[in-house]
Parts: sequence; structure tokens; C-alpha cells
Amino acid sequence: LDQAAQFYRKACDMDGGLGSATACSNLGRMYEKGQSVEQDYARAVELYRKACDLGAGVGCSNLGDAYEKGHGVDRDLDQAAALYRKACDMGTDVAFSNLGLMYANGLGFTQDEPKAVELFRKSCDMGSGYGCNNLGFMTAYGRGVEQDQAKGAELYAQACDKGVGAGCHNLAAAHSRGHGVEQDSAKAAERYRKACDLEYADGCESLGTHYWKGEGVEKDRSKGAELYRKAC
Repeated sequence: LDQAAQFYRKACDMDGGLGSATACSNLGRMYEKGQSVEQDYARAVELYRKACDLGAGVGCSNLGDAYEKGHGVDRDLDQAAALYRKACDMGTDVAFSNLGLMYANGLGFTQDEPKAVELFRKSCDMGSGYGCNNLGFMTAYGRGVEQDQAKGAELYAQACDKGVGAGCHNLAAAHSRGHGVEQDSAKAAERYRKACDLEYADGCESLGTHYWKGEGVEKDRSKGAELYRKAC
């Protein structure tokens, strides 16, 4: 294990306090993503469950995400929603966004886009870039709220500034199409690059297309092909 994983494991094994709970959740994330450890969804679930039981809202939210996706556990949307709600009650900003996505997509509930917007707005107001990105999408396309492409682009920018690759990608797409912002291929390429740097695969693919076509950047099909491979 690398130094970070060793630190999180030691802190998690202490079995006490929010610091220990957060360490368990962070270590679980490493196992979920296969970062410096072999990917192991079941081990991630164990750690998220421990983190949740120890009082870390992010652990409850991550455990809910595992149940929603069926990663390391049997898929159970009711359990996912219950865990997201528990995390919301603990003040976890991203949990409001995750629960909102279930309402937006009709997963485990009758689809309710205004309810989703309410949850995304709460998440965004609490500081979650994911909440801002999702609220931006709903606003830009008029789903559950009056359509406002300019406001949608503002929310994408907030999400991007908070390090959410999807937000950078969506803002880039807005610049590419002139939706709510001035059409600007160079700015689009810049935002796609940031999304790619944040390991958002669609950002790498879109940036590759800009290089392939020479839109907003000097045409370079070798660079385009390299980015397409990175996106795979």
C-alpha cells in the first residue's frame, strides 16, 4: 500500500471518532476506484458501511451509491435512497445531489423533476460541485424549472471551478454551441482540456475531436488520436 492508503487504514482501524470514520470512507473510495490498491467493490462496501456506522455522512452516501449501482452488493434502490436520506440528515452535500438524480431519472421513485431541482439546489448551495452541475443541466434544458441557458452555464462554471469534470465538459459544450454563452471554440477546447485533466473521459474525447478538426486549437490528428485513446 502507498503512504495514503496506509494512513487511512491505520486511522480506520482506530474505530473511534469522525476522523476514523472519514478515513474508512477515504480508504473505501480507494478500493472502489482501484487507486493504489487492487479494485475491490466488496471491500469498499465494508469500509463505507463502517464509515457510515461511525457517523461519516459521506460513508453513508458512498454506500448508497454502491447499492444504487450494484457494486459489491446486490442492487437495491430502496436501500440506496434510505442511505442517501440518512446522509442528507447528516448534512452531506453530495447526498442531496445523489438523491436528486434518483428523482430526476425515476429510479426507485416516480420521476419528479421539480423535486430533483429542489435537491440539486440544496446540494449546490451547500457547496457540492455535483449539485451545481446537475442543477445547471436541469436549468439549461428546462427540466423541472424554467429554462435559462445563461444560468445553466453559470452553474456549470461553478461546478467546474469546484473540480467536477462533468461541469467543465458541460460548460465547454455550451461554449461550443453558443448556449447561454458566446460561441467560442477556443474556450470550449480549454474547458474540455480541464475536464480531461480531471479524468472525465468525455472531456478527453471531445478535446480529441477539436484537435482532429482543428477547432479552437491547431489541427493535430496525432494529438486527437492520443486523446481518443485516453478516453477509452
